[in-house]
Amino acid sequence: MLDEYLISRKTYDSSKNPIFKFIKNDFKRDLERSLGENFSIDSYSRTKDLGTIPRVKIIDNTVADQDFYLNLMYYFKADMSGLYLILKVPYERKTKTKYGKYYASYLRNKSNYIREFLEENGKLEDNLVFSVDLAENRVKSKLHDSATIVAKYYDKYTIPSTEDLVLDIKRFSDLRKFILNNYTDQIDISVDEWISALEDNSVIDNKMFSIFDIMYDMPGCQATTGQLIKIREKLGYMNEKSYNSAIIANSNRVKNFLNKKAVYNKDGTENYWMRFFYGTEVRARNKGKTGKAFQFTLKDELIEALGKANRNDDEVDVLENVYDNDLEEDYIETERVDDMVEEKIFNSFYDYLLYKGYFFDKKTIENYLLSLKAKPFAILTGNSGTGKTKLSQLFAQYLTDNHPLENEDAISSINTEVLVGKSSESGGWSLNRNDIKDLIPIDELENTYSIIVDGVPANANLKLNPRLFYKGNELKQHLEKLAEEDQKQKVPLEILLDEKIVNSSNKEYISFKTSDSRIYDDFFGLSDHFVCGVLGLDKYGEMDFYFDGQKSREHFWARTQAKSNDKDLIKHLKSLDNLSDLEIKINKEDLFNTLLKSDFVEETNISFERKIGAHQNWCMPSNSFKNFLHVKNSSNWRVIVDGIEAIVEFALYSVCFSLSDDDLRNHFSKKDPNDTIEIKADLSTISYYGDKSELFKEFSSEFKENGTIIDSNYKIIPVGANWTENRHIVGYYNVITNEYQSTPAYDLIKAANKSTEPYFLILDEMNLSHVERYFADFLSAIESGEKIPLYGEEELTLPENLFIIGTVNVDETTYMFSPKVLDRANVIEFETYSARDYMNNEINLTAPSGNISYLENPLAGDEIRSYGIDELRNLFDEVEYEGELFWNLLTNEIYEFQKILKESGFDFGFRVINEIVRFMAVAWEYEDKPDEFTNWKRYFDACIKQKLLPKLHGSEKIIGETLDKLYSKCVGKHLTYETANYPESARKLKEMRDILTKQRYVSFIN
Repeated sequence: MLDEYLISRKTYDSSKNPIFKFIKNDFKRDLERSLGENFSIDSYSRTKDLGTIPRVKIIDNTVADQDFYLNLMYYFKADMSGLYLILKVPYERKTKTKYGKYYASYLRNKSNYIREFLEENGKLEDNLVFSVDLAENRVKSKLHDSATIVAKYYDKYTIPSTEDLVLDIKRFSDLRKFILNNYTDQIDISVDEWISALEDNSVIDNKMFSIFDIMYDMPGCQATTGQLIKIREKLGYMNEKSYNSAIIANSNRVKNFLNKKAVYNKDGTENYWMRFFYGTEVRARNKGKTGKAFQFTLKDELIEALGKANRNDDEVDVLENVYDNDLEEDYIETERVDDMVEEKIFNSFYDYLLYKGYFFDKKTIENYLLSLKAKPFAILTGNSGTGKTKLSQLFAQYLTDNHPLENEDAISSINTEVLVGKSSESGGWSLNRNDIKDLIPIDELENTYSIIVDGVPANANLKLNPRLFYKGNELKQHLEKLAEEDQKQKVPLEILLDEKIVNSSNKEYISFKTSDSRIYDDFFGLSDHFVCGVLGLDKYGEMDFYFDGQKSREHFWARTQAKSNDKDLIKHLKSLDNLSDLEIKINKEDLFNTLLKSDFVEETNISFERKIGAHQNWCMPSNSFKNFLHVKNSSNWRVIVDGIEAIVEFALYSVCFSLSDDDLRNHFSKKDPNDTIEIKADLSTISYYGDKSELFKEFSSEFKENGTIIDSNYKIIPVGANWTENRHIVGYYNVITNEYQSTPAYDLIKAANKSTEPYFLILDEMNLSHVERYFADFLSAIESGEKIPLYGEEELTLPENLFIIGTVNVDETTYMFSPKVLDRANVIEFETYSARDYMNNEINLTAPSGNISYLENPLAGDEIRSYGIDELRNLFDEVEYEGELFWNLLTNEIYEFQKILKESGFDFGFRVINEIVRFMAVAWEYEDKPDEFTNWKRYFDACIKQKLLPKLHGSEKIIGETLDKLYSKCVGKHLTYETANYPESARKLKEMRDILTKQRYVSFIN
């Protein structure tokens, strides 16, 4: 087999390959003969199963249900250098499909716990291995490794005798029998176990039961985070971002209640989700692009238990009066578009608008988004109530909520090969330049530069040589082993660009000392007392509680968990003599993010039910913490423990209280402990035994100086009629407090400076005050790129990812825009639909149909904003229209309009020309860069209306003739504006002419 397999595969067709026939017939017969009548062999007769890694299953006929629990198999290495005898958890396609992303973790945990059981019972021999290398880099091969409990390896050149091979098989078969007869599974939960957990109110809280109930009624018992949020929002639970904390807390309680083992990810962190759900990564389309998405499915046993469990409906959030089955069905029908999952629900912004109940025509959407790509400043005008502010708000929300899939050309990983060599000593490799050329413009950066060294000028050549350095003893030891075999061999390397780890050494840490920490076999834990002290949760408080209507003032306290599964840290700490006065440094930013929450909600009281119990101690509902504790329910902390960097997982899992009133205790002690009582906590009566921790005060002060945390990518700023200076936007220095007084707009701009995501500053009713008085600095900075000077604070930069949108209404309380303002923005007019069409749902709309992913990413191709006229000309170098160069045609059209406008003093200069051409350039790319730009008039029509007409205003004498000439130019040889060359501009000009005739004065913004 080992000598001839590879040659035979290359020489013969699969159907006629003699080596395949040998495996199916001779090998099977000879092995069965050697093992005796108690064994039989399944040689996997399907050709495709033998193609890369030949394998055979060894069946013990004395044991029933061969496939039920464990497999005993021979696996040959793909390079035929040897083979393994493996006892493993079965690889099942059906189970793999269910578990999806979690399947490798499921197999690994199952096999690890069985192996621990064997070790505890002295069943493991020294010559066994617990990991297999099948010399193939396929996912399936890695899954076989994850499923391995124990294995024995036979090198090609040291194959033992037949007698020894048979003896090994029988030993492995005995191990299998021992496991089947004595091992109790520590991970899977049976239907009966689930029923007992579901019926005990101290295990599954109402919020988690609500999630179960929603998913139970959905097709396939599947749901995404986005769908759960939307349904629970309609039930009255607002501003929920995720359910991580609920899942963690409930999963821990189930684990403890049923005495189950923890389930771990490959990196050693605990997986709480897999206890409840299967997790499948699927392909999904969004905005015309295909990418990966994630969905959760209730586990089979949990689904069956939910149908059988006897739980009081009054305790289940989702079955309260506010819940409506029709509402749920309506939501699911709308939400589950093409099985889009994990918050990637909408194919486009257009779909998102329709889902939200807003109607905007195709051209308005396109013009708005194309304008932002050409220049980050736009003015929206139209009648009140036409959706100017709403469109901007919804687009910002869409970018945040929908998480658009990345551009299909985006790189998620670097795949290459590296030489083993001396990498175990050097700690890394030099990478091939071609591997990263798509990430970093190496060729552009490598050049000759002028330099000055200690005052001496010179020329120098910049050369970039990428290097990669790894961390971790496991990889180091693996490379040492490979180097012993052959230093010249190459191994695959994959750099996962989506899993970037922040370099914590550059962050600011705060140091603590503790003697109250614990080290266990598989994790390091910080004590509840220590964590509560750090966060200020040790300042216990008290409030008024009502037990079945009877008042008693009781104290409450928080319970937390903070632990790390980092193997290097655990190994190091175990080597220490003691853990007294252990120094722990925690990243200040991570602690601050735990302390200050954006979802803090003030409520008067919380009502819930609990069983009386034997001790009359209770915990409050987990979803109530945010009402009175300024601490996130869960977060990760970067820490340095005794010099070792690691991640600590923090969770606030309960707030507890007990009944101290003797009369009430006596009253309830006479009742059945299984009886339930109604408890109400009056949050308005809370008093804390101490103030917030010193750490909290320090952070609050520090971040007050640096700007507050922004939890949204947009701010709507209503402009006031008294705005006469920029302090209403950028703040001011308070000479009394000696502090800089920030504003929401200032905080948003500062946040945008620290991010690469789009941010939107929406100035609502921008012309309620003279724009030039409060916005002059911004107008200048938008054009020049210079910083805005501030008194008592650093100069303010307007970053490229900041978009400023002003909305405009015109009445007797507003001011007209000056040409200076209009010249610097695209002015987009919103149409007013007829009441009849709107009320009868007869508005005919079509969706944008170009390069949607480009259109909806306002930062894609943003370099166009800085293009000069020569660069813009080069873009259209070979673009034509009806046999003529498009550039020449566009030049002539702009010149014709310039001549007409100049006659009445409304001509324009270089800035307007450049911005028109930039808009045409992004429109051309949106149309997928056609060689024949057949649709250019539609976009030039938008430029006329957005850039050339807005400055027009005056009397009949001043602009009457100009309007007529512009109308004739837009209509061309056609008779009416409906069939004009530039219909939207022609219609607007006709409207302005009609108003001018009636009122003797007109402006674009009427």
